[in-house]
Amino acid sequence: MEWHNVRKLAAFDLRMMLRHRESILWMFIMPVLFMVLIGKMSGSSGSGGEPHIGVIDEDKGVLAASFLARVDSLGYEIDYVDTDSTLAGYRRQLRIPAGFTEGALRGEKQEVEWYRKGEGSENGTLDKVRMQRALLLTLGDLVVVQAEGVIGEEGADDSIDSGGDAGQGDPDVSLGGGVKSSIVDSDSLLTAALLDVRNRPRQIRLDVSSAGPAPRIPDGFQQSVPGILVMFVLLVLLTTGGVFLVVEREEGLLRRLASAPVSRSEVLVSKLIARVTMGIVQVAFALVVGSVLRVDWGGRLPQILVLLAVYGTSMSSLSLLFGNLARTRGQVVGFGVLAANVFGALGGCWWPIEVVPETLQRVAWMLPTGWAMYGMHRLMNFGASWDGITLPLGLLAGFGLVCFLLARRTFRYQ
Repeated sequence: MEWHNVRKLAAFDLRMMLRHRESILWMFIMPVLFMVLIGKMSGSSGSGGEPHIGVIDEDKGVLAASFLARVDSLGYEIDYVDTDSTLAGYRRQLRIPAGFTEGALRGEKQEVEWYRKGEGSENGTLDKVRMQRALLLTLGDLVVVQAEGVIGEEGADDSIDSGGDAGQGDPDVSLGGGVKSSIVDSDSLLTAALLDVRNRPRQIRLDVSSAGPAPRIPDGFQQSVPGILVMFVLLVLLTTGGVFLVVEREEGLLRRLASAPVSRSEVLVSKLIARVTMGIVQVAFALVVGSVLRVDWGGRLPQILVLLAVYGTSMSSLSLLFGNLARTRGQVVGFGVLAANVFGALGGCWWPIEVVPETLQRVAWMLPTGWAMYGMHRLMNFGASWDGITLPLGLLAGFGLVCFLLARRTFRYQ
Protein backbone atom coordinates (compact mmCIF):
# COMPACT_ATOMS: atom_id res chain seq x y z
CA MET A 1 0.00 0.00 0.00
CA GLU A 2 1.40 3.37 -1.04
CA TRP A 3 0.75 5.79 1.82
CA HIS A 4 1.55 8.73 -0.44
CA ASN A 5 -1.51 7.86 -2.52
CA VAL A 6 -3.59 7.35 0.61
CA ARG A 7 -2.69 10.80 1.98
CA LYS A 8 -3.48 12.57 -1.28
CA LEU A 9 -6.81 10.80 -1.73
CA ALA A 10 -7.79 11.38 1.91
CA ALA A 11 -6.95 15.10 1.68
CA PHE A 12 -9.01 15.41 -1.52
CA ASP A 13 -12.00 13.67 0.07
CA LEU A 14 -11.79 15.82 3.19
CA ARG A 15 -11.68 19.06 1.19
CA MET A 16 -14.67 17.96 -0.87
CA MET A 17 -16.75 17.16 2.21
CA LEU A 18 -15.85 20.32 4.14
CA ARG A 19 -16.30 22.79 1.30
CA HIS A 20 -20.10 22.54 1.35
CA ARG A 21 -22.17 24.82 3.56
CA GLU A 22 -24.38 21.94 4.66
CA SER A 23 -21.38 20.23 6.22
CA ILE A 24 -20.41 23.36 8.15
CA LEU A 25 -24.00 23.81 9.33
CA TRP A 26 -24.37 20.28 10.70
CA MET A 27 -20.85 20.02 12.08
CA PHE A 28 -20.51 23.33 13.90
CA ILE A 29 -23.77 25.29 14.16
CA MET A 30 -26.61 22.85 14.75
CA PRO A 31 -24.77 20.82 17.43
CA VAL A 32 -24.20 23.96 19.51
CA LEU A 33 -27.87 24.95 19.24
CA PHE A 34 -28.98 21.48 20.32
CA MET A 35 -26.46 21.38 23.18
CA VAL A 36 -27.66 24.70 24.58
CA LEU A 37 -31.38 24.03 24.02
CA ILE A 38 -31.42 20.54 25.53
CA GLY A 39 -29.00 21.54 28.27
CA LYS A 40 -31.20 24.45 29.36
CA MET A 41 -34.33 22.31 29.24
CA SER A 42 -32.97 19.30 31.08
CA GLY A 43 -30.99 20.72 33.94
CA SER A 44 -28.43 23.05 35.34
CA SER A 45 -26.03 25.14 33.37
CA GLY A 46 -23.21 22.72 33.89
CA SER A 47 -21.37 21.10 36.76
CA GLY A 48 -18.03 22.74 36.34
CA GLY A 49 -18.79 25.80 38.54
CA GLU A 50 -20.71 26.80 41.63
CA PRO A 51 -24.50 26.59 41.19
CA HIS A 52 -26.26 29.96 41.32
CA ILE A 53 -29.11 30.86 43.66
CA GLY A 54 -31.36 33.84 43.06
CA VAL A 55 -32.08 35.53 46.41
CA ILE A 56 -34.58 38.20 47.45
CA ASP A 57 -33.63 39.33 50.95
CA GLU A 58 -36.62 41.27 52.30
CA ASP A 59 -35.29 41.11 55.86
CA LYS A 60 -31.79 42.56 55.45
CA GLY A 61 -31.15 41.64 59.06
CA VAL A 62 -28.23 40.10 60.90
CA LEU A 63 -29.56 36.53 60.93
CA ALA A 64 -30.49 36.71 57.25
CA ALA A 65 -26.92 37.72 56.43
CA SER A 66 -25.57 34.94 58.65
CA PHE A 67 -27.85 32.39 56.98
CA LEU A 68 -26.74 33.49 53.50
CA ALA A 69 -23.11 33.26 54.60
CA ARG A 70 -23.79 29.65 55.56
CA VAL A 71 -25.40 29.04 52.16
CA ASP A 72 -22.37 30.56 50.45
CA SER A 73 -20.04 28.29 52.43
CA LEU A 74 -21.86 25.23 51.07
CA GLY A 75 -20.66 25.95 47.54
CA TYR A 76 -23.36 28.19 46.06
CA GLU A 77 -22.99 31.45 44.16
CA ILE A 78 -25.53 33.92 45.56
CA ASP A 79 -27.10 36.41 43.16
CA TYR A 80 -29.13 39.13 44.89
CA VAL A 81 -32.17 40.21 42.86
CA ASP A 82 -34.92 42.77 43.45
CA THR A 83 -37.93 41.58 41.43
CA ASP A 84 -39.99 38.41 41.23
CA SER A 85 -39.60 38.30 37.45
CA THR A 86 -35.82 38.21 37.77
CA LEU A 87 -36.01 35.60 40.51
CA ALA A 88 -38.22 33.38 38.33
CA GLY A 89 -35.37 33.04 35.84
CA TYR A 90 -33.26 31.09 38.33
CA ARG A 91 -33.36 27.34 38.78
CA ARG A 92 -32.76 27.80 42.53
CA GLN A 93 -34.83 30.51 44.22
CA LEU A 94 -34.66 31.72 47.82
CA ARG A 95 -36.76 34.41 49.52
CA ILE A 96 -36.10 35.59 53.08
CA PRO A 97 -39.24 37.32 54.42
CA ALA A 98 -39.23 40.65 56.21
CA GLY A 99 -38.99 40.34 59.98
CA PHE A 100 -36.96 37.13 59.79
CA THR A 101 -34.25 38.37 62.18
CA GLU A 102 -36.55 40.12 64.66
CA GLY A 103 -38.93 37.17 64.82
CA ALA A 104 -36.14 34.65 65.36
CA LEU A 105 -34.64 36.75 68.16
CA ARG A 106 -38.07 36.84 69.85
CA GLY A 107 -38.15 33.05 69.72
CA GLU A 108 -40.82 32.87 67.02
CA LYS A 109 -40.72 30.21 64.32
CA GLN A 110 -39.44 31.58 61.02
CA GLU A 111 -39.57 30.13 57.52
CA VAL A 112 -37.78 30.95 54.30
CA GLU A 113 -39.29 30.34 50.88
CA TRP A 114 -37.25 27.87 48.83
CA TYR A 115 -38.06 26.72 45.30
CA ARG A 116 -36.02 24.58 42.98
CA LYS A 117 -37.03 23.65 39.43
CA GLY A 118 -36.88 19.88 39.17
CA GLU A 119 -37.24 19.54 42.94
CA GLY A 120 -37.99 15.82 42.74
CA SER A 121 -34.68 15.02 41.07
CA GLU A 122 -31.62 13.77 42.90
CA ASN A 123 -29.90 17.15 42.60
CA GLY A 124 -33.07 18.91 43.73
CA THR A 125 -33.20 16.82 46.89
CA LEU A 126 -29.53 17.56 47.54
CA ASP A 127 -30.16 21.31 47.24
CA LYS A 128 -33.07 21.10 49.70
CA VAL A 129 -30.96 19.21 52.24
CA ARG A 130 -28.23 21.85 51.93
CA MET A 131 -30.71 24.65 52.58
CA GLN A 132 -31.94 22.83 55.68
CA ARG A 133 -28.35 22.40 56.80
CA ALA A 134 -27.65 26.11 56.39
CA LEU A 135 -30.73 26.97 58.48
CA LEU A 136 -29.76 24.52 61.24
CA LEU A 137 -26.21 25.86 61.31
CA THR A 138 -27.55 29.40 61.64
CA LEU A 139 -29.86 28.31 64.46
CA GLY A 140 -26.94 26.60 66.18
CA ASP A 141 -24.83 29.75 65.93
CA LEU A 142 -27.65 31.78 67.49
CA VAL A 143 -28.06 29.29 70.36
CA VAL A 144 -24.34 29.48 71.15
CA VAL A 145 -24.41 33.28 71.11
CA GLN A 146 -27.40 33.32 73.47
CA ALA A 147 -25.83 30.71 75.76
CA GLU A 148 -22.70 32.84 76.11
CA GLY A 149 -24.78 35.84 77.16
CA VAL A 150 -23.94 38.07 74.24
CA ILE A 151 -27.69 38.58 73.70
CA GLY A 152 -30.62 37.74 75.88
CA GLU A 153 -33.45 35.36 75.22
CA GLU A 154 -35.53 38.19 73.73
CA GLY A 155 -32.65 39.43 71.61
CA ALA A 156 -31.68 42.29 73.90
CA ASP A 157 -28.02 43.00 74.48
CA ASP A 158 -27.49 42.02 78.14
CA SER A 159 -23.98 43.43 78.20
CA ILE A 160 -24.86 46.96 77.02
CA ASP A 161 -26.20 49.54 79.40
CA SER A 162 -29.11 50.88 77.40
CA GLY A 163 -29.75 53.63 79.92
CA GLY A 164 -26.31 55.24 79.62
CA ASP A 165 -25.41 58.21 77.50
CA ALA A 166 -23.30 57.88 74.44
CA GLY A 167 -20.62 60.03 75.96
CA GLN A 168 -20.21 57.88 79.07
CA GLY A 169 -18.13 55.28 77.27
CA ASP A 170 -18.92 51.94 75.76
CA PRO A 171 -18.77 48.70 77.71
CA ASP A 172 -16.29 45.98 76.78
CA VAL A 173 -18.08 42.88 75.54
CA SER A 174 -16.36 39.47 75.54
CA LEU A 175 -17.17 37.22 72.61
CA GLY A 176 -16.36 33.51 72.66
CA GLY A 177 -12.65 32.76 72.49
CA GLY A 178 -11.61 35.89 74.40
CA VAL A 179 -12.34 38.38 71.59
CA LYS A 180 -13.07 41.89 72.99
CA SER A 181 -15.36 44.35 71.27
CA SER A 182 -16.49 47.88 72.04
CA ILE A 183 -19.73 48.12 70.08
CA VAL A 184 -22.81 50.03 71.09
CA ASP A 185 -25.05 48.93 68.22
CA SER A 186 -26.59 45.57 69.10
CA ASP A 187 -26.82 44.52 65.43
CA SER A 188 -23.09 45.04 65.02
CA LEU A 189 -22.46 43.11 68.22
CA LEU A 190 -24.64 40.22 67.09
CA THR A 191 -22.96 40.21 63.67
CA ALA A 192 -19.52 40.02 65.27
CA ALA A 193 -20.66 37.31 67.67
CA LEU A 194 -22.15 35.16 64.92
CA LEU A 195 -19.03 35.58 62.79
CA ASP A 196 -16.87 34.54 65.73
CA VAL A 197 -18.95 31.41 66.33
CA ARG A 198 -18.94 30.60 62.62
CA ASN A 199 -15.15 30.76 62.47
CA ARG A 200 -14.48 28.61 65.52
CA PRO A 201 -13.12 25.08 65.01
CA ARG A 202 -15.83 22.49 65.49
CA GLN A 203 -15.73 20.58 68.76
CA ILE A 204 -17.25 17.51 67.11
CA ARG A 205 -16.09 16.41 63.68
CA LEU A 206 -17.43 13.65 61.49
CA ASP A 207 -14.91 11.84 59.33
CA VAL A 208 -16.54 10.78 56.07
CA SER A 209 -14.84 8.57 53.51
CA SER A 210 -16.06 7.26 50.19
CA ALA A 211 -17.30 3.70 49.99
CA GLY A 212 -16.87 3.80 46.22
CA PRO A 213 -17.61 6.03 43.26
CA ALA A 214 -20.87 7.88 43.80
CA PRO A 215 -23.31 7.64 40.89
CA ARG A 216 -24.17 11.11 39.62
CA ILE A 217 -26.81 10.97 36.92
CA PRO A 218 -25.95 13.85 34.59
CA ASP A 219 -28.28 16.67 33.68
CA GLY A 220 -28.02 19.99 31.90
CA PHE A 221 -24.92 20.49 29.77
CA GLN A 222 -23.28 17.56 31.52
CA GLN A 223 -25.70 15.34 29.56
CA SER A 224 -26.44 17.40 26.45
CA VAL A 225 -22.85 18.13 25.35
CA PRO A 226 -21.58 14.52 25.17
CA GLY A 227 -24.97 13.26 23.99
CA ILE A 228 -25.32 15.70 21.10
CA LEU A 229 -21.66 15.19 20.22
CA VAL A 230 -22.13 11.42 19.90
CA MET A 231 -25.35 11.80 17.90
CA PHE A 232 -24.07 14.45 15.48
CA VAL A 233 -20.85 12.58 14.76
CA LEU A 234 -23.03 9.69 13.63
CA LEU A 235 -25.40 12.00 11.72
CA VAL A 236 -22.68 13.82 9.78
CA LEU A 237 -20.69 10.69 8.97
CA LEU A 238 -23.75 8.79 7.74
CA THR A 239 -25.14 11.65 5.65
CA THR A 240 -22.14 13.64 4.44
CA GLY A 241 -19.78 10.67 4.37
CA GLY A 242 -22.31 8.43 2.65
CA VAL A 243 -23.58 11.03 0.17
CA PHE A 244 -20.14 11.86 -1.20
CA LEU A 245 -19.46 8.19 -1.86
CA VAL A 246 -22.69 8.00 -3.87
CA VAL A 247 -21.84 11.26 -5.68
CA GLU A 248 -18.39 9.97 -6.63
CA ARG A 249 -20.00 6.85 -8.03
CA GLU A 250 -22.68 8.76 -9.95
CA GLU A 251 -20.24 11.26 -11.46
CA GLY A 252 -17.70 8.65 -12.47
CA LEU A 253 -14.91 9.69 -10.09
CA LEU A 254 -14.58 6.17 -8.74
CA ARG A 255 -14.38 4.75 -12.30
CA ARG A 256 -11.41 7.02 -12.94
CA LEU A 257 -9.73 5.72 -9.80
CA ALA A 258 -10.28 2.19 -11.08
CA SER A 259 -8.05 2.96 -14.06
CA ALA A 260 -5.45 4.83 -11.96
CA PRO A 261 -2.40 3.17 -10.35
CA VAL A 262 -4.21 3.04 -7.01
CA SER A 263 -5.22 -0.17 -5.29
CA ARG A 264 -8.68 -0.93 -3.95
CA SER A 265 -7.31 -0.98 -0.39
CA GLU A 266 -5.71 2.45 -0.82
CA VAL A 267 -9.02 3.91 -1.96
CA LEU A 268 -10.93 2.44 0.98
CA VAL A 269 -8.34 3.38 3.59
CA SER A 270 -8.10 6.94 2.26
CA LYS A 271 -11.86 7.37 2.46
CA LEU A 272 -11.87 5.95 5.98
CA ILE A 273 -9.12 8.36 7.07
CA ALA A 274 -10.96 11.34 5.55
CA ARG A 275 -14.12 10.50 7.49
CA VAL A 276 -12.24 9.81 10.71
CA THR A 277 -10.52 13.19 10.37
CA MET A 278 -13.88 14.88 9.86
CA GLY A 279 -15.13 13.20 13.04
CA ILE A 280 -12.03 14.34 14.95
CA VAL A 281 -12.69 17.93 13.88
CA GLN A 282 -16.24 17.62 15.23
CA VAL A 283 -15.02 16.15 18.50
CA ALA A 284 -12.38 18.85 19.01
CA PHE A 285 -14.91 21.61 18.37
CA ALA A 286 -17.46 20.03 20.74
CA LEU A 287 -14.86 19.73 23.50
CA VAL A 288 -14.10 23.44 23.18
CA VAL A 289 -17.82 24.26 23.32
CA GLY A 290 -18.22 22.00 26.35
CA SER A 291 -15.40 23.77 28.15
CA VAL A 292 -17.03 27.14 27.42
CA LEU A 293 -20.28 25.76 28.89
CA ARG A 294 -18.29 24.66 31.96
CA VAL A 295 -18.80 20.94 31.47
CA ASP A 296 -16.90 18.80 33.96
CA TRP A 297 -14.98 16.15 32.02
CA GLY A 298 -14.30 14.24 35.23
CA GLY A 299 -10.52 14.58 34.97
CA ARG A 300 -10.53 11.84 32.33
CA LEU A 301 -9.87 13.79 29.14
CA PRO A 302 -7.28 11.32 27.70
CA GLN A 303 -9.70 8.42 28.14
CA ILE A 304 -12.53 10.46 26.63
CA LEU A 305 -10.39 11.29 23.58
CA VAL A 306 -9.51 7.63 23.04
CA LEU A 307 -13.14 6.56 23.42
CA LEU A 308 -14.37 9.19 20.95
CA ALA A 309 -11.57 8.37 18.49
CA VAL A 310 -12.58 4.70 18.48
CA TYR A 311 -16.24 5.68 18.18
CA GLY A 312 -15.49 8.02 15.25
CA THR A 313 -13.47 5.33 13.47
CA SER A 314 -16.26 2.82 13.96
CA MET A 315 -18.90 5.21 12.62
CA SER A 316 -16.64 6.06 9.66
CA SER A 317 -16.56 2.38 8.75
CA LEU A 318 -20.35 2.27 9.02
CA SER A 319 -20.49 5.34 6.76
CA LEU A 320 -18.47 3.54 4.07
CA LEU A 321 -20.68 0.47 4.30
CA PHE A 322 -23.81 2.60 4.08
CA GLY A 323 -22.45 4.53 1.08
CA ASN A 324 -21.73 1.25 -0.69
CA LEU A 325 -25.23 -0.12 -0.12
CA ALA A 326 -27.17 3.06 -0.96
CA ARG A 327 -28.27 3.67 -4.56
CA THR A 328 -29.28 7.33 -4.41
CA ARG A 329 -28.46 10.45 -2.44
CA GLY A 330 -32.01 10.54 -1.10
CA GLN A 331 -31.59 7.10 0.43
CA VAL A 332 -28.42 8.20 2.18
CA VAL A 333 -29.87 11.40 3.62
CA GLY A 334 -33.22 9.90 4.61
CA PHE A 335 -31.85 6.80 6.26
CA GLY A 336 -28.90 8.65 7.78
CA VAL A 337 -31.08 11.23 9.54
CA LEU A 338 -33.54 8.56 10.68
CA ALA A 339 -30.82 6.25 11.98
CA ALA A 340 -28.99 9.03 13.81
CA ASN A 341 -32.15 10.19 15.60
CA VAL A 342 -33.34 6.69 16.50
CA PHE A 343 -29.89 5.58 17.63
CA GLY A 344 -29.47 8.85 19.53
CA ALA A 345 -32.76 8.56 21.40
CA LEU A 346 -32.40 4.87 22.24
CA GLY A 347 -28.68 5.15 22.96
CA GLY A 348 -28.99 7.81 25.66
CA CYS A 349 -27.95 10.89 23.68
CA TRP A 350 -31.12 12.86 24.38
CA TRP A 351 -31.50 11.95 28.05
CA PRO A 352 -29.52 9.89 30.59
CA ILE A 353 -30.05 6.23 29.84
CA GLU A 354 -29.98 5.60 33.61
CA VAL A 355 -33.45 7.15 34.02
CA VAL A 356 -35.29 4.98 31.47
CA PRO A 357 -36.83 1.55 32.16
CA GLU A 358 -34.54 -1.46 32.27
CA THR A 359 -35.89 -2.76 28.96
CA LEU A 360 -34.75 0.38 27.13
CA GLN A 361 -31.40 0.21 28.90
CA ARG A 362 -30.91 -3.24 27.39
CA VAL A 363 -31.82 -1.85 23.97
CA ALA A 364 -29.09 0.79 24.38
CA TRP A 365 -26.54 -2.00 24.75
CA MET A 366 -27.38 -3.11 21.20
CA LEU A 367 -26.40 0.24 19.66
CA PRO A 368 -23.00 1.92 19.13
CA THR A 369 -24.39 5.18 20.50
CA GLY A 370 -25.31 3.32 23.68
CA TRP A 371 -21.78 1.95 24.02
CA ALA A 372 -20.26 5.40 23.52
CA MET A 373 -22.62 7.08 26.01
CA TYR A 374 -22.04 4.33 28.57
CA GLY A 375 -18.32 5.03 28.41
CA MET A 376 -18.80 8.81 28.50
CA HIS A 377 -21.02 8.64 31.58
CA ARG A 378 -18.63 6.30 33.38
CA LEU A 379 -15.72 8.64 32.74
CA MET A 380 -17.44 11.98 33.33
CA ASN A 381 -19.88 11.21 36.14
CA PHE A 382 -19.12 7.88 37.81
CA GLY A 383 -15.39 8.23 38.46
CA ALA A 384 -14.28 5.36 36.20
CA SER A 385 -10.96 5.23 34.37
CA TRP A 386 -9.59 2.86 31.72
CA ASP A 387 -11.17 -0.15 33.41
CA GLY A 388 -14.60 1.45 33.08
CA ILE A 389 -14.44 1.77 29.28
CA THR A 390 -12.80 -1.53 28.35
CA LEU A 391 -16.11 -3.07 27.33
CA PRO A 392 -17.42 -0.16 25.20
CA LEU A 393 -14.00 0.21 23.55
CA GLY A 394 -14.00 -3.47 22.65
CA LEU A 395 -17.56 -3.37 21.31
CA LEU A 396 -16.93 -0.25 19.23
CA ALA A 397 -13.66 -1.58 17.83
CA GLY A 398 -15.27 -4.90 16.94
CA PHE A 399 -18.27 -3.21 15.34
CA GLY A 400 -16.00 -0.93 13.32
CA LEU A 401 -13.86 -3.83 12.12
CA VAL A 402 -16.91 -5.80 10.97
CA CYS A 403 -18.29 -2.74 9.15
CA PHE A 404 -14.97 -2.09 7.42
CA LEU A 405 -14.63 -5.70 6.28
CA LEU A 406 -18.18 -5.60 4.92
CA ALA A 407 -17.47 -2.24 3.26
CA ARG A 408 -14.41 -3.76 1.60
CA ARG A 409 -16.48 -6.63 0.20
CA THR A 410 -19.34 -4.41 -1.00
CA PHE A 411 -17.23 -1.56 -2.40
CA ARG A 412 -17.82 -0.93 -6.09
CA TYR A 413 -16.51 1.64 -8.55
CA GLN A 414 -19.82 2.03 -10.39
